[in-house]
Amino acid sequence: MAKREFRFELERLASYGQEDVLGELRRVAALVPGPSLTAKDFERHSKVSRTKVNRMFGGWHEALIAAGLGERYSGRRVTPKMRWQQARLMTAEDMAAELRRVADSIGRMTLSMEEFSDLSPIINAAAVKSWFGSWAWYSSDRSGVGGRASSDPSRNNVN
Repeated sequence: MAKREFRFELERLASYGQEDVLGELRRVAALVPGPSLTAKDFERHSKVSRTKVNRMFGGWHEALIAAGLGERYSGRRVTPKMRWQQARLMTAEDMAAELRRVADSIGRMTLSMEEFSDLSPIINAAAVKSWFGSWAWYSSDRSGVGGRASSDPSRNNVN
């Protein structure tokens, strides 16, 4: 009869220094086949939470780069604008001022959502659209800054 080999392995790391966490990233990367290593795959096999990794390195992509695994990142690039989420702290007046600033910088009264998102270092067009209910309504009436617009254009005095 063959002997069974038993292995005892901790379910968590003995210490959580940067080198320990980087070692865990590399260990899990060796277990997960394929060209990418997602945070979900990491969470499934790791002794460290992805939240801990994100906090330690500033994000999943940054953690993979620090571990020498940057080529295994498969997500979209997280920009500082996305990370700061400045729109959550802005009033309607703040958003209107930023929209005016961007429009004035290119000398036009109307902007596409893509243009605004590319030109504003603070917020993206989706935040403006969410706040005012519609991009078309807000971009065509730059004076209206009284608060959130309804998604129903008839309630926003739009023709």
